[in-house]
Amino acid sequence: MLSLDAKMRQVSGSWIGLHVSLPAKDLTDFGVIGFGARTAATAVHMVRACIRSGSGDTFQDCFFDKHLLFRNEEADHVDGLIVRHRDLLPKQAEWRELVFFLPTSPFRLTFMDLRIFLS
Repeated sequence: MLSLDAKMRQVSGSWIGLHVSLPAKDLTDFGVIGFGARTAATAVHMVRACIRSGSGDTFQDCFFDKHLLFRNEEADHVDGLIVRHRDLLPKQAEWRELVFFLPTSPFRLTFMDLRIFLS
């Protein structure tokens, strides 16, 4: 479980990112990369997620189609990217991350479970 409680004093950007490092550098032999999450929050918040693929200091984001909806009750979310259908998802990368773009207003979010899959 991961609980995040954030209060911003000043907002200098458009988002806050939670980055989860992934070992999947080569997607050539895989069809889908995705995640499943069980979430909750003290108020309703929408969160976007992407797979960030990089080489050195440059990167490319491939966003999942669905937003995560955090709400005052537990909710399940599953989303996946079909590797061969996503031009913004390179088959090879030096590094990858699953990035959640969090609200810039005060929030309390909880990931009760987070599972990343590659098949």
